[in-house]
Amino acid sequence: MYRRLTPDFVCRSVVALTTGSAVAFAAMEMASGRTYAHFVLDEAGVPELQTTVFRRPFKNCFGLAAGFHKDAECVEALSRTGFGFVEVGSVTPKPQPGNDPPRIHRLTADRALINHCGFNSQNFPSVYERMQELLIGRNNCLIGVNVGKNKDSNSFISDYSLGFEVFSSCADYTVVNISSPNTTGLRDLQRKEQLRKLLVALHSVRTAMPLKRRKPLLLKVSPDLTFNEKKDIAELCLEPFCHVDGLIVSNTTTSRPFGLLLHVDNDGGLSGPPLQRLSNQCIRGFHQLTKGQIPIILECSVRFTFFILRALFGQDYFCF
Repeated sequence: MYRRLTPDFVCRSVVALTTGSAVAFAAMEMASGRTYAHFVLDEAGVPELQTTVFRRPFKNCFGLAAGFHKDAECVEALSRTGFGFVEVGSVTPKPQPGNDPPRIHRLTADRALINHCGFNSQNFPSVYERMQELLIGRNNCLIGVNVGKNKDSNSFISDYSLGFEVFSSCADYTVVNISSPNTTGLRDLQRKEQLRKLLVALHSVRTAMPLKRRKPLLLKVSPDLTFNEKKDIAELCLEPFCHVDGLIVSNTTTSRPFGLLLHVDNDGGLSGPPLQRLSNQCIRGFHQLTKGQIPIILECSVRFTFFILRALFGQDYFCF
């Protein structure tokens, strides 16, 4: 279905899809199984891409990261488009509009984006209700929920604990996002003492759950961490009362790597190929610091994903 879709086409189209999300979601809703239209894909998938993580089988190892469908408007449709897993969010406890527009800036020459969205979200109850309505089975596609805190929250521990408790009943895994650069002070939660308090609280929430609701808990980290910060996070993640099941590496960067073709002074997080080297360094660092004991999920640009598939299957095989 996507064999001839090129990376350049995706790079040119991503902002149009974001700004025209209402149209995109409406079209996907038609294909979600609630109408007579369906995506028709080979559900057997590609055996070489199948994997097992968190003791759960993934029909393939490529998923859709949080950010595209923040409020779970079209999860059922997206689960039919060939992804092995789809992540909703980031979702906050209370509604918030996010930062003022314009908040997405395209760097065409660099095939990159700068976003300054700021956790625009409907709220936990709205997303929970949609998640509850999903068809059983989800076409063998796992669904995760990425949780954030409200900008004006007085208790980050309460926000994340509530999100973990709420979505463990309807999602296959929950992500704690403490690395977005677009919420003031959020990245401070990656510091050792703050993170310890949060992870201990989440551990308590999980141990109080019935066994069938104890779903995997993942932590999404920044690519801008120092070595000592990575070391602290890795050590905490391996502690019994702070344990997480996986790391998502990485969020967007506030740095502007040397070599960008377009001069930009916009606030926000940079993503795309210019981030890849920094992200790769972060992945290697966490893999070494955790001694390979924690699964690491690479969050990368669409273009980098094409390169991976090309290496695996040859010049003509593409998957989006």
